[in-house]
Amino acid sequence: MIIPFSAGGGSDTFARIIVQAIREENLLQQPIVVINVNGASGTIGSRRVKNARPDGYTIMMLHDAIFTAKHTGLTSYGAEAFAPIAATGEVDLVLTVQEDSPFNSLSELVEYASQKPDELVYGTAIGSPTHIMGLLLEEEHGTAKFRYTQAGSGSQRIVALNGGHIDLSPFSVEEYLRYESTGIKALAVFSEKRHPNIPSVPTAKEQGFDLNAGIRNFWWAPKGTPQEHIDTIAAVLAKAMATEYVREKLDASAISPSVLMRDNLDQEIARRDAAISNVSIAKTDAVPRFELWVLGLAAALLTAVVVRNRQALSAGWYSTESKNLKLPLCIALTFFYASTIALELSGYAIATTLYAFTLCVIVGGFSLPIIIRSIPFAATMGFGLYYLFTQVLTIDLPR
Repeated sequence: MIIPFSAGGGSDTFARIIVQAIREENLLQQPIVVINVNGASGTIGSRRVKNARPDGYTIMMLHDAIFTAKHTGLTSYGAEAFAPIAATGEVDLVLTVQEDSPFNSLSELVEYASQKPDELVYGTAIGSPTHIMGLLLEEEHGTAKFRYTQAGSGSQRIVALNGGHIDLSPFSVEEYLRYESTGIKALAVFSEKRHPNIPSVPTAKEQGFDLNAGIRNFWWAPKGTPQEHIDTIAAVLAKAMATEYVREKLDASAISPSVLMRDNLDQEIARRDAAISNVSIAKTDAVPRFELWVLGLAAALLTAVVVRNRQALSAGWYSTESKNLKLPLCIALTFFYASTIALELSGYAIATTLYAFTLCVIVGGFSLPIIIRSIPFAATMGFGLYYLFTQVLTIDLPR
C-alpha cells in the first residue's frame, strides 16, 4: 500500500487506521505493507502506482490531490490513469496561523493579503487540495493574493509554521487537533457548519466566504487491475470502515465514515474532477517542459546529420566519411532516448532495448553478426535493468 506522503500526516494516519482494522479483524489473507513515498505533492508516489504491475498487489490511498495535480500542471495524468477502488471518509480543512499571529479572523487575514499582496507566505503542497483552497479563497475575495511555497505534507508544514518559515497553512481537522498544542490557532473551518470537535472555530461561510473544501480519501490501483481484485479490496475497505475500531477513531476526528463504490464512486470522481478543473490556476507558474525541447533538438540534430551527410552515408557505413558520423549520431540518439523516457512516450524496458540495439549497430556496423550479438545484449540492458531497478532497488520507471 503506497501512501504518497510522509509518515505522521493526515493521509498516513487515516490509512494506518484502516490497515490496523484489516489486520485485527483478519479481513484480508495477504499481509499489508504500508510504504510512504513522499515528494512533489504526492506525485512521486502516484507515479509509482501508475507504473506498477496491475496484479492487485499494489494499491494507493490518495485524496483530491489526484485531481488538483493534473489541473495545476504538476502531472500530465489524473484519475483516468488509475482504477478506482473506493472512497472512504471525508475530512474538512482548517486554515491556521501561529498562535502569536496578529490575525484573529479569516476576514482580517484576507484583508491584509489584499492590501499587501504576495507578502503572506502560504505553506502548502503545490498542486494539492490545500493549494486549491488558497486559490479559491483568493477568487472569493477578489483582490487578495498569497505567496505560495512548497511546504510538503501536514507533518512538514507544522514544522514550517511553528518555525516561522510560513505565515499560514491549512490542515485537516484531525491534524489540527494533534498540532494545536504546538502553538497554532485556527481562523476558519471550510465546511457547511461548525465542526463538532472544534465548535469554537467559525466556518468560512460565517465570515463572509462561501467556501466548502472537504477532502475525500480515494483508493486506487494501477489501471488494468482485474475487476475481481478491485471488488475484493473494496469489500475489505467497506468492512474495515464498519468496524468499531475505525468508527471510534473516525469519531474522535469527526471524519465522515461514508464509503463510496462502483457507480457512486465514479460519479463522485467525475464531480470533483469537474469542480477542480473550473478553478482559475493561471497564477500558478508552470514548470517548463525541458524534455520537449530536448526531444525536438535531438530530432533536429539527427535529421541535420543525416541530410548534411547523405553523400558520406552513400559511400558505405565502413567508409572514412561515415565513421565521422558515428559520434553525432550517438549523441542525438542518446538525447532522443532520454527525452522519450522523460516524457513517458515509451516504457523503460522497450525504449532501452531499442536504444542499446541501435547504439550497437551504429558503433559496430550494420551487419548480420553485429545484429545477432546486439539483440541479446540490448534485451538484457532493457529488460534486465528494468527488473533490477523496479523489483530489487524499487526505483520507479515508466512501464
